[in-house]
Amino acid sequence: MNYERNIAGMKFAHPVMNGPGVNCKSLDEAVTLAESLSSGIVVGAFTKMARSGNPGDTAYFDIPELSVNALGMPNPGMAGLEAILPKMVKISRTAGKPIGVNIAGFSDIEFVELAKLVEDCGADWVELNLSCPNVHDGNELFCHSLGTTEKIVCSVMGNVSIPVDVKLSPFIDIGQKEDLEASLRGLKIKADLSECNIFESSYAYNMAELLRDLNVNIVTLCNTLGNVLIFKENGEPAIRTKVEDKQVLVGGMGGPIMKPIVISFVSIFRRILRPNQGIMAIGGVQRGLDVIEYECAGADMVQASTVRALRGERAIETIITEYVSLKESN
Repeated sequence: MNYERNIAGMKFAHPVMNGPGVNCKSLDEAVTLAESLSSGIVVGAFTKMARSGNPGDTAYFDIPELSVNALGMPNPGMAGLEAILPKMVKISRTAGKPIGVNIAGFSDIEFVELAKLVEDCGADWVELNLSCPNVHDGNELFCHSLGTTEKIVCSVMGNVSIPVDVKLSPFIDIGQKEDLEASLRGLKIKADLSECNIFESSYAYNMAELLRDLNVNIVTLCNTLGNVLIFKENGEPAIRTKVEDKQVLVGGMGGPIMKPIVISFVSIFRRILRPNQGIMAIGGVQRGLDVIEYECAGADMVQASTVRALRGERAIETIITEYVSLKESN
């Protein structure tokens, strides 16, 4: 049976690869990924300026259900990326695997600068991290604004020729807003949610239509679900860090608990995107059956992240082995 996938002109030996953010920013980590069963390599996230990451308790794993993190995207910045990416590309070429780079600008100009560097260094595709923890106009994620998303994507696509991958966070629909407001009224709590763009009606559908019309090559669904507060068994917050001298007790949630949410978005986007626009799914991939479920929803590839943080590269080997076994038995 042939398990090869072709997305945006790139060939992957099978549909399982690593996800960015975990053990994929250094040269040694790229070597490890090249030697693993991951069918592709995605490194990052990388920002323009180097970041040391947040201090304190920034990652929590409630095995096997979920992970929460507020790492702050530690990375060597644009200068560090320029020094190591050509070597990473050479490693991926030797291994016969496509390599992509997840970039996180804080403006459309920074996204363009980073994307051009990624292309100049020879990477196969660039993944635009519009979802974590990039903010503008307060606390709104880039991908929760159609206008900002369009501006960034158009700016990048107008300056590079390699495939462009847009990574999004989950959206919350208008129905949930109305239910929440009704609940708050019942509790006699005053709340005005009118300014929250993430509650905009049919937002996922609108975003899918936008990215279809912009003809992006790949959409990655989904990044972590933000602003999640988790307590440990002793009653202490699982996340305790500081961002710009402000105490932060929340983080982005990933892991198996995200899978039903992400599958829903994959289904929506697959119905709206063009057939030649690829979908990479990330969220709770830890078994071969998870890959099949995402395929049923319309994903072309899956990325594994939380499970790699817990089990290393053996996790991908387990996933693909189980996947092949299930496909061969049916």
